[in-house]
Amino acid sequence: MKCMKFMTHLSCLLLLSVGLSAHAGIDVNEGFGFKIVIDPAMQKDSPGVYSITGQPEYKLNYIFASDLQKVFNKFGFEVIITRTPEQNVSVEERAAMTEGANILISLRHDTVVDKYCTFNSKGHCVSDYARGFSVFVADSNVDKDLSLDLAENIGRNLMLEGFFATKHHAEKIPGEGKELVNETIGLYMDDSIELLKLSKVPAVQVNLGVVANKLDVKVLQDKKQRAKIIQNIVDAVRRYKDEL
Repeated sequence: MKCMKFMTHLSCLLLLSVGLSAHAGIDVNEGFGFKIVIDPAMQKDSPGVYSITGQPEYKLNYIFASDLQKVFNKFGFEVIITRTPEQNVSVEERAAMTEGANILISLRHDTVVDKYCTFNSKGHCVSDYARGFSVFVADSNVDKDLSLDLAENIGRNLMLEGFFATKHHAEKIPGEGKELVNETIGLYMDDSIELLKLSKVPAVQVNLGVVANKLDVKVLQDKKQRAKIIQNIVDAVRRYKDEL
């Protein structure tokens, strides 16, 4: 597209920008006024689970949060990430960041209890007992109903995209026994997740996959599959926002 000679350079750039956005099918103002807090769970002094690749969860969570933020920003959503890559931030401090926001999405990478593990040379759990995503809501959240709406949108999108939902957290054993609300979309109610309880806005925790499982690790490392997961989470939030 060529700009008319009488247009200013700035006008040309704006016109080209609009044209490219329209061509891409992205409304860069769609998320205006909607604020999202993304929490990469865990931190350096509490690293969480370890992938079979040896990567600690807190690093995996941050990388995914950063990638997710970039796609939300394309649609004009304001996004706050609760910590920097190596920063230690308390649950209470993270919850305080939700003041004035619209939703909280906490991100985790999952595992299984030790009884289902074999341990590799680095001491990390390897298991094919469970795989897939799950979505958690706290019964004590300030708005449980809207939290459930958000969780259902995310779980449904991921399921329809072909990703597996895990049911292993519902097993009646020590360390599990969570209330499985909807097994098709991997939706659980868990009032032990402090951040979801303390959040001042509707909140969900998304467990992206079981990093003790080789198949899930392969999916999470694949750029195209990661992009699908991210886009489906973003699209779920877009739908949630439209339904308010």
